[in-house]
Amino acid sequence: MAGLSLTRFCHYVHKIATFILSGVDKFVCMCKQIIKSMRGVMAKQQQARAFPLGIHLDVTTRLWRTAIERALPFTHINRPHWLALSAIEELGDGCNLKAIVGHLNSEVSTISRALKFLEQNQLIVRSSGGKDRREKGVCLTSDGRAVLARLDREAERVRQQLLAEIPADDLDTFYRVLGAIKGNALTLIYGQAVPEEFRTAETSDEKKG
Repeated sequence: MAGLSLTRFCHYVHKIATFILSGVDKFVCMCKQIIKSMRGVMAKQQQARAFPLGIHLDVTTRLWRTAIERALPFTHINRPHWLALSAIEELGDGCNLKAIVGHLNSEVSTISRALKFLEQNQLIVRSSGGKDRREKGVCLTSDGRAVLARLDREAERVRQQLLAEIPADDLDTFYRVLGAIKGNALTLIYGQAVPEEFRTAETSDEKKG
């Protein structure tokens, strides 16, 4: 450092320090920009979350069920009893336990108990042929049809309130979408080997319109 004055040396040190500090400031600024950009991307990803349709379908179904059940005119008839009566009416007299279970996508034990109750209360009768109760056809009695008719009237009253102010065209679209979702679910679960009882249920729905 011969010939280099202290003043010039300090000048060079200052310039080097200024350059380093300037670089640090640029680096910090760049980091802030990166963090800001990452936050923006994360916010967009959060906003782009798919609508949880399944959850809302489940919540809506439970609310619908609660509203209907509160309107039931018979204290001794519960939901499985009503569903079984409705399934027999939709599938037609002579349907068996297997077809009813498939139509309702329910548990065998639940529907079996419901049919036993309905038979004991003379709301249905079973065919006399065959030893296997699961294969016996069931039919609605006149009392069973009367009970189902009253249940349906009360359900329709609540149904009209639940669907109030929804345009008919929207409801038609909604019904088609529900049918498509059901069909896609069956295909997803069973592939091309959809059980016969589900195909029977779909045919019944198509006939009903």
